[in-house]
Amino acid sequence: PFINSMNSQIIELLGSYKRIVVIEEHYSYGGLGTLLKERLAKERVNREVQVIGLENDYIHLIGNQEYGRAHFGLSCEGI
Repeated sequence: PFINSMNSQIIELLGSYKRIVVIEEHYSYGGLGTLLKERLAKERVNREVQVIGLENDYIHLIGNQEYGRAHFGLSCEGI
């Protein structure tokens, strides 16, 4: 799902953590992690946001979600 806005309750909740980790099942930019970083900066909430995701590269892979997670190190074991 796509998130295009965040209310003050979400920002307040995120502000209660020192570090926020976002795991993207696609490229590490342009997703939820990027949105969080932008919104937290706008609200002047200084928190570390680590985004774990795919590098910007063409992907030659065919398989299901489980296979993709394992291949790119995004499975529970890989993280």
